[in-house]
Amino acid sequence: MILVESLDEIMADKLVSLVNCTAYVRHRDIWDLHWIGQHGTHFDSELIRHKLADYHVAGYKDKAARLIERLPGIIHGKEFRDQMSRFIPLDVQERTLLKEKFLALLEKETIRNLTNAVKAAER
Repeated sequence: MILVESLDEIMADKLVSLVNCTAYVRHRDIWDLHWIGQHGTHFDSELIRHKLADYHVAGYKDKAARLIERLPGIIHGKEFRDQMSRFIPLDVQERTLLKEKFLALLEKETIRNLTNAVKAAER
């Protein structure tokens, strides 16, 4: 038997790592959160709290606020597009990364997920 995390747990991990990694931007986590959300994932407040405790994360709320402030520039920036184009086939890029409406949706979804994670952390 191989033990794997559920998509809900992967979502919680990505919401914690995206915010907690301050040395660089985890572009792939932003993309993965959207992808995971399309596959029936449920936001789990308890998992967020457990991940924050497991990884001894301090200052999550403040770190998340700073990331949310920078998020539009990150998602609409060249570095995000360059990083993600390494992993995403051209036909998918044409429907996503190269469409302003998609980037606006990605930004909105990521902010919503981060806001929910902050609320979970505060409980």
